[in-house]
Amino acid sequence: MPENILLIDGMYLVFSSFYSYHAMRTLKGEPTGALFGFISRVESLIQELQPNRLVVAFDSKEKNFRRDLYPEYKAKRLLPPEELIQQLPAIREYLTCRGIHFLEKPGLEADDIIALLARRFAADGSEVLIFSADKDLFQLVAERIFIFHPKLKRKLDRGDVKEFFGVYPEQIVDYLALAGDASDNIPGIPGIGDKTATKLIEKFGSLAAMLAGLDQVEVKLQEKIRANIHLFELWYRLLDFSKIPAVDLDLQVPPFVARADERLLELYRRFQFNSLLKKMDAAPRAANAEPAIAARLVENPAQLKELAGKIKAAGSFAWDIETTAIEFFKAGLVGLSVFVDGGGYYVPFLVPSAAAARFRLTIADFHKEMAGLFHDAKIKKTGHNLKFDMLHLLREGMPAGGIEHDTMIMSYLLFPNRRTHQLKELSAEFLGVRQTTYDELVGKGKSRVKITEVDVEQVGSYCVADSRNSWQLVEKLLPQLRDKQLLDLYREIEMPLLHVLLNMEWHGIAIDRAFLKKAATRLQEQIASTEKEVQELAGYEFNLNSSQQLAELLFEKMNLPLNKKTRKTKVQSTDIDVLNELKGFPIVEKLIAYRTYKKLHSTYVQGLLDNHDENDRVHTSFNQTVTATGRLSSSNPNLQNIPVGEIAGLNLRRAFVAAKDKLLLSADYSQIELRVMAHFSGDKNLLQAFTEGMDIHQHTADLVFAADLFSPRGELRRRAKIINFSIIYGSGAYSLARELGVSFAEAKAFIDRYFEKYSGVRLFMDKVIAAAEKDPEVRTISGRVRPIPEILSSNRTVKENGNRMAINTIIQGSAADIIKIAMIRIHGHLRSMQSRLILQVHDELVFEYPAAEEKRLLTMVKSEMENALPLQVPLQISLKKGLNWADMEEIKG
Repeated sequence: MPENILLIDGMYLVFSSFYSYHAMRTLKGEPTGALFGFISRVESLIQELQPNRLVVAFDSKEKNFRRDLYPEYKAKRLLPPEELIQQLPAIREYLTCRGIHFLEKPGLEADDIIALLARRFAADGSEVLIFSADKDLFQLVAERIFIFHPKLKRKLDRGDVKEFFGVYPEQIVDYLALAGDASDNIPGIPGIGDKTATKLIEKFGSLAAMLAGLDQVEVKLQEKIRANIHLFELWYRLLDFSKIPAVDLDLQVPPFVARADERLLELYRRFQFNSLLKKMDAAPRAANAEPAIAARLVENPAQLKELAGKIKAAGSFAWDIETTAIEFFKAGLVGLSVFVDGGGYYVPFLVPSAAAARFRLTIADFHKEMAGLFHDAKIKKTGHNLKFDMLHLLREGMPAGGIEHDTMIMSYLLFPNRRTHQLKELSAEFLGVRQTTYDELVGKGKSRVKITEVDVEQVGSYCVADSRNSWQLVEKLLPQLRDKQLLDLYREIEMPLLHVLLNMEWHGIAIDRAFLKKAATRLQEQIASTEKEVQELAGYEFNLNSSQQLAELLFEKMNLPLNKKTRKTKVQSTDIDVLNELKGFPIVEKLIAYRTYKKLHSTYVQGLLDNHDENDRVHTSFNQTVTATGRLSSSNPNLQNIPVGEIAGLNLRRAFVAAKDKLLLSADYSQIELRVMAHFSGDKNLLQAFTEGMDIHQHTADLVFAADLFSPRGELRRRAKIINFSIIYGSGAYSLARELGVSFAEAKAFIDRYFEKYSGVRLFMDKVIAAAEKDPEVRTISGRVRPIPEILSSNRTVKENGNRMAINTIIQGSAADIIKIAMIRIHGHLRSMQSRLILQVHDELVFEYPAAEEKRLLTMVKSEMENALPLQVPLQISLKKGLNWADMEEIKG
């Protein structure tokens, strides 16, 4: 019976995957790109083509018959990189786990195996698809044999081959015998290239016909062909798959029956392929994973009292909540789950109307029975992303104490390079449990319903799974924290910081809505007028927000200098970097202004107007588990990116104000990252500058630009400031040249002079890189670990990026550790004060306080920030106060 056969050129796929995903590594630095790319493409092919039989063919390590015939065959090919060779056993392991037949045979290449199989299956009436881009294999295309081209992503028939090469499949060998195949080191006929070979084949139909009618070929070509005519037989032997010598190869291929058992899951976990784990529709449970636990629904006050008794007796539990919205000031509490003493319980508050008679609990009932238990610091609590849960509970008047473990923070400390630390991904990876997703619970698109309309049992099971899995994850992750010497960082910095951030988000910062509304109106007017000016300069109306239309105007109609293209569409890019390089053209200046106004309006002004509570306060989310260096980030809205100073005549920081009868205080570390560099490097010039209280940027200017007697002193200081920070961030001469507006040679000379004067910095950086090359990770001043697998890469660009990350993580991450420690200590003092810490923006803390506490607050903040950690140089802060975040006066002394 005819079948659908898929033959995969394993060698092509291995190499193309390796170079496509070259930078991919595990957290320990093990290369995984070839394996990941290979698996991803094979899975995609299975999904798309649904083969009845599937074979992956590989080259044999042993010398094949072609090398005996022609020793120079493939002689110019470099040996496979060691990083690729390392991944081959895992690729074979994947194929075995997935139930995919693979073949290799001493003396044969993958192409030979594919040729033998393709002709055998086609002869049986089956349709054969060959996945490869190897031009040799195009000779096989026939009535039932097709090439599935990796780049075109479609099957090619006889006519497609003609369009692709200019010759038909049966002419491919003749064509290659003339033109040669550089990848196999087959030279063909000297002086005959692709175009000439195609013309000759088109004219004569075949190589044999051409040789018979050689007199009809132009004289110069005749001479070249006659001089090398003896080579044709050899090239044919090498190129023609019908010339493969007889070998003992079992061509019986079993039907493809896809497997996806625990071994495959374990492979994905071992190599940290979280996206592949996520794609598996029904991941089998690991042997040590607990079975699904049905939620025990708490229906009335009596059952709630019973649950409270269990919690008191156990002394610890895990919990999770479900809400109607993400923002605590907009949401209602749907329900809460508790996992205690091996059992999962769900307490519903908002239920479908049909279930209202059964579930009679109110928030007041819960508060009466459970508030004390949640507040009790002696009863230890576990969860995932608990800051979210604690905020929502706090809104209901129930502060939570005794927070012992947060598995999101655990995961972040162990795996800082992970893109996300979602509970469902961690559960699949470490517990072997696939959880129901939120979309599966409430539906998608038109079928989506509110969570309050979903069956209570389903919501309860979903919520309990979160509590149970966070509890079980602690058993998996805590020993790893201990092994990696991260427990102190976890217990003394990150877990206490959770409470600091909780309070900051809870209090929020006040905004001046009237100011923002005026700003919105003004920006809308500027957007409209600038759009009109751009279209007048263009001479016609078009959509300024369309990259395609804008590219057509700038680069086709106006012929401005071309720059980069976007990868996906191949359309000329019009991003801000491109526009900045075209500054000076009037229309480009207007376009930059237009985009600036649009971003100010949509991202900042309107974003703030859409995200405040009933008291005109904005509650940003401070993200503790996002950046790999340990720095905090901010979102919804992002207050860390609020521009400093005036842009388009608008200072947005003026919109952030103190509440009535309060003031704002800004406490900003002075050059903390440069001070951290001085501490780690021990460079004598840096140590001297900071110990003696010098202006570090002027000090650098005096050292680096000592021979420059003509440039203004202020300009030299500006350049020195850029150089100081560029060195920390690992910028090279190209980047520095662009920032300073100088030549590459000048920038390189500046860097050389910098390291000449600050030789300790160079030595420190070299030591960090050398150590990371042996053990690909770095640690901050508080012991935070970041793996840097990129530093082991054989790819120069990736390796240099790894070098930069290693230095930057130590410096920036240590600065983050310092301000976190200061925040924790300050938070302890603020418990007995009315003053509040309300913002953290990188190296700056912002407080809201009553005037009566000013002296106490200033003294305390200065002391805690400047003494957070002992360094070889003093830490210094600058203090400013005011009624808004923009108009602040410096506090001296």
